[in-house]
Amino acid sequence: MPMITPARAASIRWGMCAHLGDVDHKDHDVTALCRAAGATSVRTNARPGNPRGIEQARELLAAGITLHAPLPTPKDWRKPGALANAARAYLDEMTRAGVELNSVEFANEFNGNGEGWADVVRREMAGVAAVCAEAGVTFLGPSLLAYRTEQDAPAIAQDADGQPLHRHYPAGVAVHSYTAGDDPETSRTLTRLATVRATFGGDVPAMLTETGYISDPTCEGYTDPERQATLAPRLALAYLAPAPGQSSPTFAGLWWYELLDEPHDTRGPRERSRGFFTATGEPKPAASALSWLAEVLRDTGDAATTFTPVPLDIDVTGGEGLTWRLLQKSGRVYRLAVWHTGSGTADVRVTLARKIAGLRRFDQGDTDGEPLRADKGGKTFTVPGVGQRVTVLRIRMPK
Repeated sequence: MPMITPARAASIRWGMCAHLGDVDHKDHDVTALCRAAGATSVRTNARPGNPRGIEQARELLAAGITLHAPLPTPKDWRKPGALANAARAYLDEMTRAGVELNSVEFANEFNGNGEGWADVVRREMAGVAAVCAEAGVTFLGPSLLAYRTEQDAPAIAQDADGQPLHRHYPAGVAVHSYTAGDDPETSRTLTRLATVRATFGGDVPAMLTETGYISDPTCEGYTDPERQATLAPRLALAYLAPAPGQSSPTFAGLWWYELLDEPHDTRGPRERSRGFFTATGEPKPAASALSWLAEVLRDTGDAATTFTPVPLDIDVTGGEGLTWRLLQKSGRVYRLAVWHTGSGTADVRVTLARKIAGLRRFDQGDTDGEPLRADKGGKTFTVPGVGQRVTVLRIRMPK
């Protein structure tokens, strides 16, 4: 029976991208919407010149929601030092505006800014990284547009001195990748990440700074809202919690794109329909699904983010397509998330080395749960009818 070290339940955190202060966001209580989707961070392009955006940013910070932002790209970005100067000015202005950024990423996005951009990235990265270090802000490397990762990542593998570029951003590289209606466990996102790691180094951390779904059925990549609700919790768990036997998760963090539908987006219906909430603030099924997952994983203990997880002798079986993640809350209460990637449902069998003190099952949308009984002997139990949607088991072990 394998000994599995669980992830902390409190480490399964995600953020939302939000255009704070923009026409489609300015009249909303962004803080309440983020809480409703279980988001603990916001990635935003809010600038000091947008009073409503700054006001919303301060409200988020007051509620304990951290802020992440892409650094600005000035018009004279080809000029030596221009990107570093723009980064310094932006960080200083945000500080004066009373907005403390937790992290930033290199000007968004490296492979969409024009001819010569890769050369500028290689030359300017060290200067931008130094500005962020001086400001005490965590710095992520260049954003990588998913569909151009293979051709563009090698172009910035080294800095101007021929050294690995990622030495300038040890916190990780930023990746944009959308899975559409694909299973996240086998999606192109993982192929793209493999390319990133092959280019920058196998141990370089990665942040999924944009991912999400399109809700307009006229657009390529459209994902039915109920399908979104099935996939979003799976993506969060599959990417943010280590797979059984692994020591680290696929991504160190992720931000969903985006918080709200934006009917005024001039880029068309594809960009207008990516919200987890409608333009009027009503939650789509995926937002409700993420809210449920956040609630069943919530850990309010004082040591929720610092305790040392206790390994567990556990074996989980349930046929082809079974996927699972083991998590733990402070107080030695475990959460086992299980789901199937195939069609239909199947029973899942869980066996532990020690007698179980208590069991409860939480299906998507149910935060009260229902009790489960262990088999005779108290070390094994069956979870009937596990399907494509995540089921979470609460397992209480004796002290």
